[in-house]
Amino acid sequence: MKRWYFIPAGLLVVAIVAGAGYLGYTSSTAAKDTVIQAPPTVPVSRGDVVLSVTAPGSAVATHQVQLSMGVSGQLGDVKVLPGAAVKKGQVLAQMSDPASFEAAVANARLQVAQAQTALDTLLATAPQVTAQAQLALVQAQKAVDDAQNARDLLNYSRGQNGNADAAWAELYLAQDAYNRALERFNQFANLDPTDPARASAQAALVAAQQVMQSKQAAVNWVTSGPSSSDVAQADANLALAKANLTMAQDKWQQVKNGPDPDQLAAAQDTLANAQAALQKAQNDLQMVTLVAPFDGVVTDVSATNGQTVSDATTILTLTDPTALEVDATVVENDYPLVSVGQSVTLYFDALPEANVTGKVARIIPKRMSGAQANYTIAISLDAIADHLVDGMSADASIVISQSSNVLRLPRSVVRARSDNTATVKVWTGTQTVSREVTVGLKGDSFTEIASGLNAGDQVVAQ
Repeated sequence: MKRWYFIPAGLLVVAIVAGAGYLGYTSSTAAKDTVIQAPPTVPVSRGDVVLSVTAPGSAVATHQVQLSMGVSGQLGDVKVLPGAAVKKGQVLAQMSDPASFEAAVANARLQVAQAQTALDTLLATAPQVTAQAQLALVQAQKAVDDAQNARDLLNYSRGQNGNADAAWAELYLAQDAYNRALERFNQFANLDPTDPARASAQAALVAAQQVMQSKQAAVNWVTSGPSSSDVAQADANLALAKANLTMAQDKWQQVKNGPDPDQLAAAQDTLANAQAALQKAQNDLQMVTLVAPFDGVVTDVSATNGQTVSDATTILTLTDPTALEVDATVVENDYPLVSVGQSVTLYFDALPEANVTGKVARIIPKRMSGAQANYTIAISLDAIADHLVDGMSADASIVISQSSNVLRLPRSVVRARSDNTATVKVWTGTQTVSREVTVGLKGDSFTEIASGLNAGDQVVAQ
């Protein structure tokens, strides 16, 4: 673990004074028979004890974006160069043909209007469609009933319900009329064919014969059963009527509570798609002009005027120079000592006079690639020093532990044991005596004295 070692100026002065006193003392008493020599000592002082570790690293930009147009086409004008400082909302680049994007928006608006009209029409005509479906259902049901009745009639003789008796009666009357017409004709049969009486009797006979034949046909029809073709036709008519009834019932179920669900869903989908297309067209139109999303500095320009770009092509890189942190590395032995929130003092090679402090913000629990066992930590800065930029090298001093306003001795003077006790020699002015002390925090430069000594005690420097 790398430590920071400091020799306080006060301690150095004390040592020099003690040494000078010692030399003066020995020189003034050199002639005396008994000489008491004071050893070099350091006083027990009150102050801070700090334990820290060092971590080399560099400044890193935390707010840096690669900007693209968001639409495809020909780039018209890139208005900035690397190093340019820009303000939020400032125009950075433009596409070459904004009119085509405006036309796309207009067309998308038309599609939305048409889809909305279609949906409105469907909803407005729903009551009429429902009424028509109800009427069609009633008519279809009547058609089935009629077809069923017609088919049922074919299951019985045509002469039922007195039809045959009436036909036979009419046939008997027609036969009687024919017989009387034949008797009358026979009265004139021997006359010349051109004789008016004979011609009249013959015409009446022919008419009576025709009536008799028709009545015979009627008798034959009512006394016979239906033909196979009649049955087949009646079955076909009934099946068609039932099929039409099923379709009418389905249609009624679809529209009895409002518009046809399939038609309504299709109209709503068409409108939603048109609205989505309009939103995209409007977004594309806004992206025709690229503006700065925040105050920053252009660190790279990747495209040129007239270049054909896709929606994801990087045009330029924008960095916020006020958004910096330090990424540093700690060795494996120091890694367990570091925790989030610890205070940090930072020293930048390029800014030796800058007083920069911060805190441990994040610890990445993964060994870095390479031969050495190093781990990355991120340090947030309390303030951004002037001229501090991305990439500047830094050394971080991370405060692991600190005791304030405590008794302390230089770390080199106290050799603590594993139980945090130590034996030191104290100069009383005439002799040295041993003292057992308890130590607290063992810092970079000082060791805390928890008990066994008082402020000002002179401890022999070993």
